[in-house]
Amino acid sequence: MKRILCLLPGVVFLAGCPEREPLALNINGVLRPDDGCIFAAGGPRAGGGQLDLVLASQGYLLGVEFSNLLPSSLAVSGLSAEAAQLEANGIQLTGALVSYRVPPELSVSLPDHFQPLGQIALPGATGAAGIEALPPQVVDLLRTDSYLVGEREIADPLVKACLESRATSQADLPPRLKDVPLSGRTVDIEVNLQLEAITQAGVDVLSNDLQFVVRVCNGCLVAPGADSTWYLLEREANQTQFCADADAAFCRPGADGCQEQLLCIDRYNNVDQAIAEKLQKCAEDPSFPSAALSGIGHPLCKDMPPAGPAALQTRYEHLACRYGLEKADAFCAGDAGQLYPPQQ
Repeated sequence: MKRILCLLPGVVFLAGCPEREPLALNINGVLRPDDGCIFAAGGPRAGGGQLDLVLASQGYLLGVEFSNLLPSSLAVSGLSAEAAQLEANGIQLTGALVSYRVPPELSVSLPDHFQPLGQIALPGATGAAGIEALPPQVVDLLRTDSYLVGEREIADPLVKACLESRATSQADLPPRLKDVPLSGRTVDIEVNLQLEAITQAGVDVLSNDLQFVVRVCNGCLVAPGADSTWYLLEREANQTQFCADADAAFCRPGADGCQEQLLCIDRYNNVDQAIAEKLQKCAEDPSFPSAALSGIGHPLCKDMPPAGPAALQTRYEHLACRYGLEKADAFCAGDAGQLYPPQQ
């Protein structure tokens, strides 16, 4: 049962009148972070957010400013540290309840979640809290929706030829990557926040509801034109300075930067077990690749030597390298097309 603030002349106490609830604890607005992703009360406000599914491996962090609207329960205006311990109307946040409204284009359902918090505000004071408005598990759910992800055919000729030769059914042809972000697709997710708290007197309070829209897109924050091979070659050539200028912006919500691009590449530049088995069989096959494909080089992956017992591992590593880069390009490529609208 909720216990919340009611006001009568000359009396402040908590009882059961939901319409008065925000008079105790109020969310004032959404904050933009300072350097280092620190949210400070009184900081600049954010009118909306943007999250790129291509890059967002850590979800979307949201800052809120809240105020304790209760008057002091003590007769003094200046509280010492000792007296503040006796302040019955101090409020401590216990958590944030986050729920969502998704547009009709999406078929996925996003579950509510509760995030524990611990910030404290004395009567009349304001504070700030960072909240995972879209935590990683929610972002992963968005990545499964058929409106936002689809299939993409394998483009690398050597990898494509290998997977075609090892296809076990017509469904495997042509070879495709699944759950790839569809370029240009965007949706607006409405995030509803409500703070839960407790006074130092032990009374539970709830804040007002606050709605904030996060635009979810695919590739809209990635600079187009540079593929995974280029990024990795540049990193190998200049380990100490590459991406240094982008580090400061790394955890800014929705931020784009060279370091984020590399995080995306590192996440998707891999080979799952089923594909690895097919690539291994191609590496063991002395007739692969065909004469038309033999000698195809790659600036990052090692050259693929002719088949032989001593070359099996090198041949497999070459194919795995090319497949990983194909996958990374599909998931981490920039979007050079128009974003809003159309979304066909």
